[in-house]
Amino acid sequence: MKRFFFLVSFAALLYTGCGKDILPAADTVDSFVAEFAVEARTGVTKALADNDGSAACVDECLVQIWMKTGSSYKLYSKPEVYADGDNGHYRFSATFIRNQNYRILVWADKAGRYEFGDDATVTRVSGAVNNSDDLDAFYADVDIDASKAITDRTIIVKRPFAQINVITTDLTAIPAEYVPASIDIEYSAPLSMNLLSQELGADQTISIRNSPVYYRSTTGIATESTLSMDYIFAPEDREIKDFKFCIAYTEPVERNFTNIPIQRGYRTNIRGRLL
Repeated sequence: MKRFFFLVSFAALLYTGCGKDILPAADTVDSFVAEFAVEARTGVTKALADNDGSAACVDECLVQIWMKTGSSYKLYSKPEVYADGDNGHYRFSATFIRNQNYRILVWADKAGRYEFGDDATVTRVSGAVNNSDDLDAFYADVDIDASKAITDRTIIVKRPFAQINVITTDLTAIPAEYVPASIDIEYSAPLSMNLLSQELGADQTISIRNSPVYYRSTTGIATESTLSMDYIFAPEDREIKDFKFCIAYTEPVERNFTNIPIQRGYRTNIRGRLL
């Protein structure tokens, strides 16, 4: 019980969103109202059996608008919550002053899991834990030129996260007395992201104890079970992270996974054997 062999797989998450705007004709000189549709759609994920990545927990859409002034942006409207969506479909409207430029920020999540500040920063709330699809969320940033007609605009929402999975391939074959009672996970990652600038917050040490261990089917393969699943804010470009796991067998065994690739919109599977 001193070994944990693993392989790392890295694949794109098929998570996209689309929508179609309903845009009334402007009937005033100074301003006009535009109505937008937001829709979250998901593709096949690593977790067909347990619905991870299906966006089933998303129940609200927040919209914040910024006006461009020179080379910077000024807050035009604070985050407004739309909680009457239908299976991930939301509508909102906004008033634009003609001949101005704007940026619309959209954030769709499970209520209470993230905070959306007036500075455009989204922050994971204290106490939110891994192994829960409650942490799944989507975002979009859309530039609007109000000097032109806004027609056939589609808002595409996408995940700001990498999904990290640790999967065992031999749980069903090992004796019950060797099944670990818990797994401690430690890694460094940002807990926030500014949707206006796309900047991630500073890395923070995240320590999580999974007890009892999270055992669920991952891809429909009966011999595979997930030890850990988490969404973490990640950059557009691939970066390397280290993860530390302490597995509570009859005696604790520590494992360090180094040089693990993560990237926004991708899942990383660390797959191996407990024995």
